[in-house]
Amino acid sequence: MWPEHIGPILTGATGFLTAVAGLLSARPRRISAQLQECLEDRERCEQERDLYQQQVLIALRHIFRLEKALTLAGKKPPARPEGLDL
Repeated sequence: MWPEHIGPILTGATGFLTAVAGLLSARPRRISAQLQECLEDRERCEQERDLYQQQVLIALRHIFRLEKALTLAGKKPPARPEGLDL
């Protein structure tokens, strides 16, 4: 009775160990791919941040020039919003 059960038991154990080994070996690659994706997202976000920061500085310079032009023309520029009091 035992010889007919040992073969299937060993086959099942081998299949189980192969599956576990496959999962464990795929995990570091998946984490590495996720890390690379996060680094790419971070780089893209930093580039977008730099672009937006440049646009804000350009807008502030423009506002300053407009206020100066209004003042030189003898007109009072509108009050700045609370966050832009410089």
